[in-house]
Amino acid sequence: MHPLRRVVLYGNSIALAGIAVNCANQPDLEIISIDVQDIGVRQRLQELAADVIIFDLAAQPSDLITLFKSRSHLVLVGVGQASGDVLVLSGQYSTAFSAKDLMNLVNKQEQILS
Repeated sequence: MHPLRRVVLYGNSIALAGIAVNCANQPDLEIISIDVQDIGVRQRLQELAADVIIFDLAAQPSDLITLFKSRSHLVLVGVGQASGDVLVLSGQYSTAFSAKDLMNLVNKQEQILS
């Protein structure tokens, strides 16, 4: 059995509710929903030690950026309900010393996303 990955759905938008339904049958995921208005939400986010946090881009949650800076393995996924945009922030990094290195990085990311 694969190790359980903890996914936090941060917010209560329709888009996040749909993601929760679609992920519910994934046996290797533990799905936890958090309302951004909850008391003690910052501390709860720290304690949950999530692998992935999915949030609504419209919310622009600064708490998540602060958490992201302190946890290098955390992946943040922002979803745009109206636009259909998806923003992925990951602590993985690469060094680009030249324009060619930068273009190789961009091409590699495009292959991953395709």
